[in-house]
Amino acid sequence: MKPLISSRVVAPALILIAAIAPCGRAQDAPSVRTGTVEIGGFAGVSDGLDHFRIMGGGNVSYGVTKWLLPYGEFSYFPAIARSLNVNSGGLTQNITYDVPLYDLHAGVHLRIPIKESKVVPYGVFGVGIIRSSFNGNATFTFTQNGVPTSSQKSFSDKNTDGAVNFGGGLRYYVNEKFGFRFEAKVYRPFSGLYDNFVGKIEGGIFYQLH
Repeated sequence: MKPLISSRVVAPALILIAAIAPCGRAQDAPSVRTGTVEIGGFAGVSDGLDHFRIMGGGNVSYGVTKWLLPYGEFSYFPAIARSLNVNSGGLTQNITYDVPLYDLHAGVHLRIPIKESKVVPYGVFGVGIIRSSFNGNATFTFTQNGVPTSSQKSFSDKNTDGAVNFGGGLRYYVNEKFGFRFEAKVYRPFSGLYDNFVGKIEGGIFYQLH
């Protein structure tokens, strides 16, 4: 079984969290306000599930205070076609499959404003579900007395697992309404069904509604 936490994902998250720690005495930053609705979109890569793959999604958050932002988030990981060929005892198996996946969760951003700075670090914690659809086709070819005989079979499966996630990120406020966001987080599934899904790194934009 592949280790749950990959250094390629954890290292950026730890750096971001370390950047947050010294800022506890900081004063309010420009553009960091209460009562704002933030809408964002992002794209990035995941590690651990079927190697690296691209992903994208969106989220919405609400500034309860200048440091506490509850949020909801949806991420989609498009399917990547894979193939597998097995030859054994005169039987040839040609298998093609893909596993599209999505992540739906809610949580909180713990924003740490820095006085007079447009860069605002934050920590993140969330809980939700990971959902996958496994789709495939298999062709079986058996050669007997020099005559090949083939058959085909389609298969599919759907799985859902709960998971918690944590990490950190940075917001850059271009002005009072618009900005950019970078984030890295790791996941911990409840049942172990997705033990090889370790996390994601993403970047995107956000817009604040006052």
